[in-house]
Amino acid sequence: MARATSCRWIDRCLRLREVSRRNPRSPGAIGWIDLYGLCLLGGIVAHVTVAVAAFYELLFLAIDLAMFDWDLGVVGITRGVGLIVVGVFLIRTGRYLWDVTRGLVTPRHEPDSAFLRGIGLDRFVHRELHEAVAEASCRVGAPKPDEIRINHRPACCAAEFREFGVRTQRRLVVVLGLPILTVFNVGELKVILGHELAHIGRGDTRLEVFMVRVLEMLRRQAPEARQRWWRWLDPLAWYAWGSAAVLAFLLGPMWRHQELRADSLSAAAYGGELAARTLLKDWLAVHEFAQAVLSFDGDGRPDAGSSPQSVFHRFAERWQEFSRVGQEYLERRLREEERPSFWDSHPTVHARTAAMRRFPPRTEEDQRPARELLPDFDDLAAKLHEAALGDDLGAEDADCP
Repeated sequence: MARATSCRWIDRCLRLREVSRRNPRSPGAIGWIDLYGLCLLGGIVAHVTVAVAAFYELLFLAIDLAMFDWDLGVVGITRGVGLIVVGVFLIRTGRYLWDVTRGLVTPRHEPDSAFLRGIGLDRFVHRELHEAVAEASCRVGAPKPDEIRINHRPACCAAEFREFGVRTQRRLVVVLGLPILTVFNVGELKVILGHELAHIGRGDTRLEVFMVRVLEMLRRQAPEARQRWWRWLDPLAWYAWGSAAVLAFLLGPMWRHQELRADSLSAAAYGGELAARTLLKDWLAVHEFAQAVLSFDGDGRPDAGSSPQSVFHRFAERWQEFSRVGQEYLERRLREEERPSFWDSHPTVHARTAAMRRFPPRTEEDQRPARELLPDFDDLAAKLHEAALGDDLGAEDADCP
């Protein structure tokens, strides 16, 4: 019986994946944005190569300066000073290369993001939620994540952790925000899961591991260089600052098109209209949850007149479901007020909803509240309550990295 059920599940996954691949509007296996990302990766390799070449040039120059007859004349003193200067920059360059190497092969330079911290969800206790994630993985053609976590922020994201050694360790993690599961239904949750898992399926997280590590390493060079009085004479500091600015400038278009591609895959799997509505509801949930947090006083107690168990229960009490008129009004206001920038990591909501609505709607939608997938919702809310109150939940910080 179990074997027959497993076979039917596999056949269903394969059918769903094949339908997604046959959709003429779905992106291809590899697109220009993937080639662009590979070019950026090549630029990072070139950056390291220049640093290695500079290290060897300084090394040979130091050897040449050291191999002379020492005397107390002007020439000898000049060469001695030159040897000291070259030695200082040689040590600086060697340390820089060591930091780059450690940053690429270990998570040393990964940003400590609050999105990636949370409570792991047991596969047996939260069986229905794991099944929903597995279905979304099949729909967008992505591997199932190794771990599902829940945190206090009103956002969801997918991440890939890599460490290189004798054996390369790779762990895929999906982080779900408890506020999202508080007010969304299961169908809307699957749309979000499809978007995040599409990043894994298309290799966005794999490439982002190296991009984010290098960018973070370059950014950390700035505060370290400010502590040195001779920072303005340090060519390596200027090299790191300039490389960080160029890399951040070039990463913006790649991240925005990856978001649009993930939106398209999720909309192809679950319907364009549902995906657009979910995006607008997600934008509203971010701001409404911030207001729910502010409605608690400094000691974490609710205002007089109400006694919810946690900030998440307060959020559920304040929430009002989207009407069609409200959706159209919010979409119109966002279209008027959004100001796209080249530096943005995400496209505007208008651009994203337009990309989603290219796909036809689908009739099926699971209307069950997503919180029903968490049998221990109250316990999780109590554990994450203090974290939500102590976090700065600005609207700009609520998007996934």
